[in-house]
Amino acid sequence: MGGFLEDYEIHVSKLVVKLWVAEGFLKPSVSKSFEERAEECLEDLVKRSVVLVTRRKSDGKIKSCNVHDVVRDLCIRKAREEKFLLNALDRHVNRFLPKGIKDQRRLSIPRSNVTLFSYIYSLVIRTAVYFERHRMFSSSFKSFRLLRILDALKVTVKEFPAEVLELFHLMYLAFSHREDRLNWEFYCHYNLVHLHQLGKLKISMGTWYWETRVPLWEKLAFPMMLKKLTLVGFVLSQQDMATVCSLPNLHVLKLINCSFGDCNWETSEGEFPQLKFLKIGRTNLKHWVTESSHFPSLERLVLHDCDELGEIPDVIGEIPTLELIEVKRWDKSLVDSAKRIKREQEDSGND
Repeated sequence: MGGFLEDYEIHVSKLVVKLWVAEGFLKPSVSKSFEERAEECLEDLVKRSVVLVTRRKSDGKIKSCNVHDVVRDLCIRKAREEKFLLNALDRHVNRFLPKGIKDQRRLSIPRSNVTLFSYIYSLVIRTAVYFERHRMFSSSFKSFRLLRILDALKVTVKEFPAEVLELFHLMYLAFSHREDRLNWEFYCHYNLVHLHQLGKLKISMGTWYWETRVPLWEKLAFPMMLKKLTLVGFVLSQQDMATVCSLPNLHVLKLINCSFGDCNWETSEGEFPQLKFLKIGRTNLKHWVTESSHFPSLERLVLHDCDELGEIPDVIGEIPTLELIEVKRWDKSLVDSAKRIKREQEDSGND
């Protein structure tokens, strides 16, 4: 908690899912996912008044939180003593401090020190988190071969830091870019597959207009350990979907503002063996041809703004693991098919 800025509103999706889980802080459980375990730990901290809830979701779960200044100061002090984390504020860090950082495994970097990486050489840093928007990103990551988490979403890169693709232990990566300068296709054709430990990936073209969607890059390969994949603003061919379907460990797939090349999606046997959550949002999909055996582990199906999709395939209701179908901003025929599946489930004794 000492790694966040003073009075910073901490989004639980970042704290729990992206940081705690990627850091490996949580012990595995047979009955619960890492995310569920993390949420339980967070609720326990709230009960102990260590963490303050600022917002909750409609289902009662914590959406964002922060910590009292006294608790934060204690966290910073203990983290510094145990060399767990260095919060790189002005009064602690300047460009001449490489000696003080060489044994640190985690860095929290505010805007005023966003160029800090340019002056640090460390082979032990595992986590680096940047705060506040900044356009400067001049660094060499060759000194950070053990980096597992690089959270620089608010830092805009002028050129893709190619050294990132040599960080073979990387499990979480986030940054922004200037569209007129960054050639994503050049850097990502083959290289993403080399991030062997990457568990979650989101690629967004940042567009909400149909005419500006772009094809998914030819011969793009994803890491085989990938568990969560989000694609935003792409045109997806059958071959693209075959590439995504082939990921053996994929649990969560979100296709947002993506168009299917021929408005159709036909799945095949053996695809999505472990997929539990599927979300399709704002798409041109009209026809979805599938079988229940194509999604043997699916638990939740979410459809948002799928106005052209006439119906949900009836066979979706035959998936034994299915728990929820959520439809928002729906076409009447689409929601009718969802209700029909629900009735069939109830008639079969599934609540």
